[in-house]
Amino acid sequence: MRFRSILPSWGIPALVVLALGWPAIRAGIGPTLPCGSDAVIHLLRVVQLDHLWAQGILYSRLAPDMGWGYGFPVFNFYPPLSYYVVLLISRLIGDIALGFRVTQALTFLVVGLGVYVLARDFFRAEAAMVAAVAAMYAPYVAYNPLYRGALPEAMGWALLPWAWWAVGRAVRTGRRGWIAAGALIFGALLLTHNLAAVVSAPLLALYALMEVLSSSFLPFRRRALSVGISLGLGMGLALFFWIPAWAERSLIQWENAIYGFPGGYRAHFLSWRELLTALEPVRSDLVNPTLPRSLGLMPLLLGVPGLLGLFFFRGARRRVVVFFAAVCTVAALMTTSLSQPLWWAISHLHIFQFPWRFLGPAALSLAFLVGATAELLTGLRWRHPLIGLMVLALVAADLGWLWNAQYCPGWDRVSIGSLYTWEQTDPGVSHSEFRPRTVRQWPSRPATGWFDLSVLPKGVDLREGRTGPLSAEGWVESPQPFRLTINRFFYPGWRAWVDRKPVEIVPEAEWGRFTFPVPAGRHHIAVRFGETPLRLAADLLSALSLLGLAIWLMGDRLSELRRYGGGGQPANWPDAGAIVASSR
Repeated sequence: MRFRSILPSWGIPALVVLALGWPAIRAGIGPTLPCGSDAVIHLLRVVQLDHLWAQGILYSRLAPDMGWGYGFPVFNFYPPLSYYVVLLISRLIGDIALGFRVTQALTFLVVGLGVYVLARDFFRAEAAMVAAVAAMYAPYVAYNPLYRGALPEAMGWALLPWAWWAVGRAVRTGRRGWIAAGALIFGALLLTHNLAAVVSAPLLALYALMEVLSSSFLPFRRRALSVGISLGLGMGLALFFWIPAWAERSLIQWENAIYGFPGGYRAHFLSWRELLTALEPVRSDLVNPTLPRSLGLMPLLLGVPGLLGLFFFRGARRRVVVFFAAVCTVAALMTTSLSQPLWWAISHLHIFQFPWRFLGPAALSLAFLVGATAELLTGLRWRHPLIGLMVLALVAADLGWLWNAQYCPGWDRVSIGSLYTWEQTDPGVSHSEFRPRTVRQWPSRPATGWFDLSVLPKGVDLREGRTGPLSAEGWVESPQPFRLTINRFFYPGWRAWVDRKPVEIVPEAEWGRFTFPVPAGRHHIAVRFGETPLRLAADLLSALSLLGLAIWLMGDRLSELRRYGGGGQPANWPDAGAIVASSR
């Protein structure tokens, strides 16, 4: 009792989830960086952001040191929230590589706790804990961080059950706190991974619609308003990223990401055998084993009995079983060739690259169904041994995915120099999807300095002045007018000044760098990367959404101040009250 009184109400479940998930979490930390094909890419993007932070730039749409130093607009198109989590953890422990690995490990804990709190709204604690274990030990949950090194995608799927939970509570209670929590988590999900966000948004909307249409003590208008505010503000918080990313996608060679791998999406459908792989034996004789991307036969066998809840459950519990069974079925089918006509008809699906990415929502939904099976057992006399056997079966079935993970030394200490070295030794960097459309031919040499001195006309004297990651200035003296070439790829947001007067910049025909005219004589020159009018408008919309969220949270307090301060009638906010609809 004394131990229970020390911890908050969520403390003991969190400790239990941590203990049960430790083998998966420990595999995520590993001895070194996993050998995943994407691990180095994401790690070096964190290094780029850390380099910007060290120079006082907290957020940038441009990665100035990438693309051989010519600059790629990476963070204008790839949401960076997971990288910032790595940065914060790295600053605490003093090691970027270790911070990256710790963040990957935390995705197991985050997904486990997320499924636990979601299931706990409908099931008993024991059943919710089984659902958490099923999520942490889902093969695809291990595949992303341990075999691909796809930290952003792993974190995106880990946030989805939290979004379901918060939005569901917002609808059922109408309370400001839950509405705000739903908005913040949804906004965070949208800023974590593009494809996870594209799939999660309609799934979250469908879940919210199910809650709104369900019977509740709250009026229908109140429930609908709660969803609208929560999802609307969440979307608004992420508009500063999504509006430019969508509007400017034609300015980069995005097709390199969609069709730049052998076979395209058609080569990456899962067979039924791979989808339902039961146990993956540990193969220590293989240097880099290729494991199946699987939903897992064991979670499926333990989840299917949960469908009996359609007959034994009532009300909200029956509805959520139907919802997650439908999500699991549709998402699993999207990974197989049965869905190929749909992929062919809807070209926007091609941006997913790999159909097996739909295993993310399928695994989370199946974990909830496993929890439903455990809930059916809670009324039996031998429930605890049976639930214990379920947990052991789930863990044992996933050990092959955890223990087969390979780790590659050589990335324990990273710096901005590691980025330069990697890019110049990796021939694939010139095919990056973030390469601006104006770059028709890849440069023959890395960028050296801001200004290309090799193409200056005879008699021109150029002295470089103060420079930074996104800006530079200098002084030039020339006997004749000429065009100055800047060693940065042309992209909207770059601006140039001569004697503090703006001048027009244009891309060169070959490498895609930008140039601007300099008249004869002695002049001060400057270049800087910043926001465009479109991006500023998107920034303003997100700022207004954040302000709206703050005002929404302070609504009760403002109403009280108006009432007692003589400032007029109280604001007509929906009364949060103490009404909580039963979820069982």
